[in-house]
Amino acid sequence: MEFNEKLDYLMKITKTTNSSLALYTSLDASYVSRLRRGDRKPAKNGNYIMPMAVYFSKHCNEKYQIEILSETIKVKTSVILDNESAAEVIYEWMLKNDDEKKPVEDLLYKISNFSYKRKPNIKNNEDVHMVSWNNIEPKVYYGVDGKREAVIQFLSIVINNKIPQTLLLFSDENTEWLFGDLTFTEKWANLMTKVIMGGNKIKIIHTVSRDLDEMLSAISQWLPLYMTGAIEPFFYPKKRDGVFKRTLFIAPDTAAVTSSSISSMTKNAANFVLREKNTIKALLGEFNDYLSLCRPLMKIFTLGDKDKYLEELHEFENEESNSLISTDTLSVLTMPMCVAEKISKRLTVENYNYDGLLTYSQLRRQNFEKKLHINKFIDIIKISDIYSVKSGQVKTAISNIVIKENICYNTEEYILHLENILFLMRNYNNYNVYIQNNNSSVNGYTLYVKEDIGVIIEKTSFPPVIFAINESNMTAAFWDYLDSIVGSINRKNTIKKLEKIIADLKNLK
Repeated sequence: MEFNEKLDYLMKITKTTNSSLALYTSLDASYVSRLRRGDRKPAKNGNYIMPMAVYFSKHCNEKYQIEILSETIKVKTSVILDNESAAEVIYEWMLKNDDEKKPVEDLLYKISNFSYKRKPNIKNNEDVHMVSWNNIEPKVYYGVDGKREAVIQFLSIVINNKIPQTLLLFSDENTEWLFGDLTFTEKWANLMTKVIMGGNKIKIIHTVSRDLDEMLSAISQWLPLYMTGAIEPFFYPKKRDGVFKRTLFIAPDTAAVTSSSISSMTKNAANFVLREKNTIKALLGEFNDYLSLCRPLMKIFTLGDKDKYLEELHEFENEESNSLISTDTLSVLTMPMCVAEKISKRLTVENYNYDGLLTYSQLRRQNFEKKLHINKFIDIIKISDIYSVKSGQVKTAISNIVIKENICYNTEEYILHLENILFLMRNYNNYNVYIQNNNSSVNGYTLYVKEDIGVIIEKTSFPPVIFAINESNMTAAFWDYLDSIVGSINRKNTIKKLEKIIADLKNLK
């Protein structure tokens, strides 16, 4: 939330008018109005923000106000009950910059909203350079523009080759050459798409020593290519000094590009396009030596990868660690077996292995409940409106990679699932539920994080794709993102909410 959204939110729950707040803070009512609309940004170190916080702390007295505010700011209700403490936390919240969450939110948004566009329009291969196959002499290009030309030459050679191979890519040089010119970025994306459409695969070593925001941004830029399942990303787990930098792109059967620079100084760097077989072989050995020191950055699963994904998920869930999971419906982990059995009977012939699916589901849930004796688990769910439930429009969270169709609850199944969530809350102190608002940003993905272990991100709409990540900085970023959403949880209030929802659904039946 931006400052103006927070101000408007506080004024609404305390039923404060512009003139009332203006009088208390010695501001003009029209200025308060502009702050509230976002037409004016708060002045740096503005001396009116603390008085605003004091005002709101004094006018937040009703039980519902205290509960809503404590849930929003992520503090205990006892803090809001103390006017002095409440003023401090409200002040900090009003000024808090939420930018640290933005890279994570941006990536999740791009994943959940991704859809395949029509094939790239490269008329008559207008972006593809015709390269003489007999010329094996090195070519040298200089600076940022030179690197762009070298990369175009390299990708053109791969496309013209027609024989699929696995490209090997690494660069920790300044990314200005790739993202600094939108026209080139589009051309590069079109050529890379043609490379993959030609049956080529890619192994890429990412540089995780880059700023985390830059790393997440780079993954976002590569997202359309990741969605194809043709890319294997890796990372080097140890820190490097970041002074001497290198680019190494290799198509083992045809060509290579290599360059180096100091820090971010690529202005005059030489970029070599190499065709000679022994030179490529030597560079290939260098890349593979480095790759042997790296770890997978993420595993990517698309349609057809069901068995590989389930194996990865089993390994992930066997790890001993606290967990956070966020879905835009109810988590599969808490689905009772009776509901799984009912749903299995509605599967199409394509998903014929009902018994195998039920057996796997049962083992997964048994493992989940066993872990609840040891580790904390926070389930961030979204409750659908009762009319959507009644009309059978609420999807289950069963992965479309596991079952290639959307399965929706009927009212009885939805109630049974909610009742099982209540059972888990009443019987396991380590299991907690946070109910997202229906207007929350969670939409179209499941985010499952194990603290200090890894992350699973699943796009829940077509085309489905799942990313399994175990890099520590990215894991921490996603953990912090979900943890900031949850804050403190009032178990009694959550149980009461669930009981009311179940009662309303039963009355609607």
